[in-house]
Amino acid sequence: MSLRVQSVEARRGLRWIAGSLALLSGHLIGFTLLLLTALLPALLLAAVPAIGPLLVFALGPVITLGFALASRDALSGQPPRPQHLLQIFVDGSDPLRRRRLLALSMAYMLAVTGVFSILALGGGDALTKIAEASRSDPANVAERMHAVVLEHPQLQPLMLLSSLLLIAVSVLFWHAPMLVWWHSQGVAQALFSSAWACWRNKGAFLLYSLGWMAVTLALMAVGSVLTALLGSPQLGSLAAQPLTLLFMAAYYISTCLSFADCFDAGTAADVAASDIHDRAG
Repeated sequence: MSLRVQSVEARRGLRWIAGSLALLSGHLIGFTLLLLTALLPALLLAAVPAIGPLLVFALGPVITLGFALASRDALSGQPPRPQHLLQIFVDGSDPLRRRRLLALSMAYMLAVTGVFSILALGGGDALTKIAEASRSDPANVAERMHAVVLEHPQLQPLMLLSSLLLIAVSVLFWHAPMLVWWHSQGVAQALFSSAWACWRNKGAFLLYSLGWMAVTLALMAVGSVLTALLGSPQLGSLAAQPLTLLFMAAYYISTCLSFADCFDAGTAADVAASDIHDRAG
């Protein structure tokens, strides 16, 4: 099966977000259960000393693929289920695709760990203060974090470098799980194809990123309002958590929509850009 990278209009980036929210609203329970199924092993691994937090990063491509499989089925009228996340491990799965996906997961873990290692080595105690500031009253988080950055001027170039490196990692791995699983590409080929698709559609991904930034700011505003109403940052954060989880699920769903737009297999592909938005929107 031929695979072609195609270009889309910049405004499609916003439609990926809108389409993901529409698809989520139609299968709210199924996608919520899928997300909780994904978060459970992440929480368990995070509790394991030393290597546990690193293995959490390795789950990233697996979770992305699980949501893509669930989104594809949801668009064809089938309900998303937690089993989508485990589909790659069942006996009927192609062993070669499974090995490639696991290799991709390890590569993603090493890449993200490398970026955070650079940040940790250069940030020192300032990162601890940043973390403390992020856990403060949502209404004062930005002010506190700004004060820490002013106190430690070396943080600005370091955080800029780390952000650029994380963007580069995201570009390489964005479409890679689906390319490995649906189109049997090798790890290196999938990383190149993913990066090339993101570059060709950089306008759409720019608007997509800005759209999710706006969603994040809206969630922070909701958290501030809830904190003011409940009189406690902890209660405000807890009350906003369900909404945060829903938007997290929508974010994963949107990766499937972006994949469908950026790649055209030239046949009735599993996720066809020509009808995915019509059904979602």
